[in-house]
Amino acid sequence: MLKAGVVLVDRVAGGQVDLVGGYHDAGDNVKFGFPMAFSMTMLAWSVVEFGGLMKSELQHARDAVRWGADYLLKATAHPDTIYVQASGGLAFLFLFLMEQVMLEQKRVTC
Repeated sequence: MLKAGVVLVDRVAGGQVDLVGGYHDAGDNVKFGFPMAFSMTMLAWSVVEFGGLMKSELQHARDAVRWGADYLLKATAHPDTIYVQASGGLAFLFLFLMEQVMLEQKRVTC
């Protein structure tokens, strides 16, 4: 989750694109679209299959699916473009901070 007003920079188009949301891979500060799509599919499928057993956690599971799915929809919102990775390069692979405290802009890869 990003603070309000923090955006990701699309260096291909030279503008800004809203890719707030989604989940990071393996504790670092990189978002990979295809692994996230798989994870969201599996999570959504388990909610469909086992939602009746989740009791008070069902809404949390739905919220988690929604957070990831909304990101994936934003990543495919522009015609002829799919954003598949959001990171700040190699520096972000070794930076283990919460995204809420990171104020610099990230780069995205199409």
